[in-house]
Parts: sequence; C-alpha cells; structure tokens
Amino acid sequence: MLTIATMLERRAARQGAHVALIDEATGAEWTIADLERSSAAVAAALITGGVGPGDRVGLLSANHPSMVVTYLAVARAGAVLVPLNWRLTAAELEVIGADAGLSAIVAAGAFAATAEAVADAVGVATDRRWSIDDAADGFVDLEALIAAEAAAPAVALPAPAPDDLLYLMYTSGTTGAPKGAMHTHATTMAAASGAVEAMDYRPGDRYLNVMPLFHVASLAMVNICLYRRCTMVLGRDFDPARAWRTIAEHRVDAMMAVPAMLAAMSATVDPSLDTSCLRVLSSGAAPVPLPLLETYHERGIDIVQAYGLTETGGAVSVLDADDAATHLGSAGKALLSLELRIEDREGNELPAGQEGEIVVRGPSVTTGYWNLPEATAELLADGWFHTGDVGVVDEEGFLTIRDRIKDMVISGGENVYPAEVESVLLAHPAVADVAVIGQPSQRWGESPCAVVVTAPDGDGLDPAELIAWAGERLARYKLPRSVELVGALPRNASGKVLKHELRDLFPGPAPE
Repeated sequence: MLTIATMLERRAARQGAHVALIDEATGAEWTIADLERSSAAVAAALITGGVGPGDRVGLLSANHPSMVVTYLAVARAGAVLVPLNWRLTAAELEVIGADAGLSAIVAAGAFAATAEAVADAVGVATDRRWSIDDAADGFVDLEALIAAEAAAPAVALPAPAPDDLLYLMYTSGTTGAPKGAMHTHATTMAAASGAVEAMDYRPGDRYLNVMPLFHVASLAMVNICLYRRCTMVLGRDFDPARAWRTIAEHRVDAMMAVPAMLAAMSATVDPSLDTSCLRVLSSGAAPVPLPLLETYHERGIDIVQAYGLTETGGAVSVLDADDAATHLGSAGKALLSLELRIEDREGNELPAGQEGEIVVRGPSVTTGYWNLPEATAELLADGWFHTGDVGVVDEEGFLTIRDRIKDMVISGGENVYPAEVESVLLAHPAVADVAVIGQPSQRWGESPCAVVVTAPDGDGLDPAELIAWAGERLARYKLPRSVELVGALPRNASGKVLKHELRDLFPGPAPE
C-alpha cells in the first residue's frame, strides 16, 4: 500500500519534470522532482534536529509553498504533522499544542511571536523551532535549508508504514473544544483515491487552491494533485476578483470554493478575462443555491457538491453536476470506497426515507481522536463512524443532510432542524445571514431562537414581522420564539457557524 512518502518518490521517478506546484503570489514553480528533493532536505534537517518517528510537528503559517514542502518532509521523516489554525489566539493554540504534545514547530515569520509563545508553553526545545520565511530571532531558517538542499546532511530517511500516523487535524470545534482527528498514511491515501474516483480530476489539470492548508479539504488537495498528477496553483488567500485573474493567467481547470465564495465570484466576473479554461468547481459546507448553479452553468462551468468531515479526511458523498438541479439540497451519493447508512438511536439501520444519524465505514475514516479513548470508542461504535449529523437517504441512494444532532432543537417533543428554519428565513429580503439555536423553555423544553444579520437595506427589521412572515411558511412548532439581531455570525475557517458561541451569547430562556 502506498504512503505519502512512497507516492512522492515514485512520482518523481516517473514524472519528475511535471510541474506540481505554482505559487500564485510570485509565479514560482516546483516540479515533482523539486518537491522530492526539497522535502528530502527538510526531512533530513528535521531528523538531524532531533525529530523522530511519531513526533508531532506543529505548522503555523498562512498558505505558502513551503507549507507543502514541510508537510511532505514531515511525512518522509516519519513524524506527525499538526496543522495549526493561524486565526486562533496563542492561548487557543497552546491548548492544541499541549494536547498534541508538540516536540517541534515550523512557522511563517509573520507568526513568529505566536509560535514562540506556543513553543514556550508546551516546552518545544529552542533548536526545534524553524521559520518558513523571514526567520525571526530564535528560529532556524527553513528557506535557507531548502535553498541549500545539496548540502543537506546525508541522513537516511525512514520508510513510514501505511498504518503510521501522518497528521492530527484538530476539528473546528463548532460544538466545543477541538479534538485531534488521527489520520494515517493509509487513510490519507484512501481519501485521495476516493476523491479522484468521485470527482472530475484529470491528469494535467491545474487546480486553484485558496482554502487554508490547515483545513482538511485543502490539505487533501496536496495529496490528490500528487496522486492524480495535477498541478496545484496555491493562493495565499481568497479574493474573488483575483481568483478570476489567476484562473485566466494560469489556465486553471478546477477550483474548490464554498457557496459564499462562489457567490462572491459570481458578483465580480470580469468579462474581459478569458476564463473559458475553468471546467469544474467543487463545493462543500452547504448546498449551492439553484440560482448560483444556473449562473455558473450558463458560463459552461459545472459545480460538484460534496459532503465530508475532518474525521473522514475529505468527501463522504458527492452530488454530481448532472444531478444538482434535480436533487437540489442533496449531498449526493456515497463514494464507492465508503459505506453509508442511517441509524436510529439504538444503532439499528433505518430504511430509505427515514431520518436518523449518518454513519460511515471505509478506509479513509479516522482511526480515532488523539488522547481520547472514550470519545474514540463512541465515535467508532460497532466499527461505524458516527458523524453526529442527521440525514435521510432516498430510494435512489441520494443523501440529504438535515442538521447536526447537537444543533437539533426538541420543542414540545418535536424535532426542529435549524437548517430548515434558516433556509426559510434567508428567503426574507431583509435577512443577510441567520443561525437558529435552541433556548430553554419552561413550557416546551426548548424553543428556536433566530440570530439574524440584516441585509444592507434591512435596517429597521421588525422581529415580530419576521416571525409572522415565517409563520406563513413553517409549522408553528418550528417558528422562532425570539429574534436576536447581530452584526455578524461567528464562523470558523471553513465557514461553519460556531453555534456554541451563539448559545453562550443568548442563553435564554425563550419567551413563552
């Protein structure tokens, strides 16, 4: 079975001249052979610096080509990568670093102060702190090591086994404290091959990746591009107008973007640019609205929608572009490499058409949560990964996500799915964004509360009017009992609303 290390080495031997990586910011290019040589040099430096097999190496940086080199180097050194979300505070990262037991850290110069604070807090030795660029005091200059790769110490690189741990991806923590999902070389390769089978990725494609590399879907694209022999154009961040320019300049064939990004791009199209090269967009996090699908379809661009989780290393199901209009709101069908079913609370499989928890089984599923054996046992009960999502599968095998189990509101014994209520409220012209949470109710146990961001021209939105408007479209038990107006909803890096923060802000009780 392939590991990330052996895949890279074999690709370099077979197609070493293929351009594997392009830096959007500078236009610099790396062939597969370049990545193989550079990652070998960095792996040797890590080993010489005392990093051994199984050691956890933190990586703190905004998107940068050296992040890709570092990831591959950690894999080849037999160590374990811990991608760190640069949007978190030092205090939040210290919690993750302590839980992971970091023994080394690699950081961009811009985050040197935060990286130093984390390293000090978790006891990372001073000689195991490397800087990707603009090396700060106390950090070893990793860029210099890459540039001087020919002079790297002659260190024999280990041969990681497929079941060896490759990375810890800490969950976004939408329901509380983040947990480290463990992925091995084997689960990572299975996720890559499964995605290639399900998505329209073709050898030689150029793929624009502007999602942060600390996110599982973005990191997975590194593996997918190497596995499929595509070229990844790595963007430092997302800007809709710049994305179109990059697509035109680098003749990009495919790109990943969540629905909010797709909407922003559709509003900034420059007709003077030749973007006819763009063939397919992959999207996740939420269903793509039909008008947006139609907008891109008119430009000859397919949108492939996927449902996936950190714990599955990427996609679980895919809605093909051909099915998007006829199955709007569906998450598609399970990948060939995965089994998916719907279970009741007792773990019994439910027939088509009945709602329950989505459970998954297959080679790309996490081996568990780091340092959390009880949570792992619950997560992988009976050999199935329990997603915590409520869904239903129809007679044709199409999956529809209802909501998170923990976000579901039980009002008077009735299940209220916030996603359904949110979808209705978003249709109101004065609502720009909304999240529905549960508040305690003496009468009903729980009642829905809508936290609303008003549209630019929605000043003076009357909560009572909004509830009355929703009452024409929803059953009474689903109606929000209260409406809270806010300037913005708290979201994580993948765009998911942090509902536990909203529950803390608006604990209730709900009006009776």
